[in-house]
Amino acid sequence: MKRILIVEDEPDIQELLCAYLQDAGYGTAAAGDGVAALELFQSRPFDLVLLDPPFRQGMLEEILPAVEKVVAPGGIVLCESEAKLVLPAEVGSLVLRKQYRYGRVLLWRYTKPRPAEAEGGDTV
Repeated sequence: MKRILIVEDEPDIQELLCAYLQDAGYGTAAAGDGVAALELFQSRPFDLVLLDPPFRQGMLEEILPAVEKVVAPGGIVLCESEAKLVLPAEVGSLVLRKQYRYGRVLLWRYTKPRPAEAEGGDTV
């Protein structure tokens, strides 16, 4: 079963996302902030991590290296930020694949390569 971590500070949105994803057959874990998410990082790897602010100044930059350690190979991290924030193109093994702009908001899509991708080999 694919596992998804949702970091969302709005309880109603968090509950709705978890319910839809569980109904679709995904395993979910949820946290209301970055600190609670860090505690969940001690569990099994996640295939998808959704990071939704607000994170205090600098928190997103601090949490991404911890996220990198718990994302499964082939996993995806989606994080939202203010448009003025600049995040790195790589965070450990996470690689920035795409950045989307929605008004004053940026959405960053990082992926963690599978071992064959990291070595430059063919993927299945």
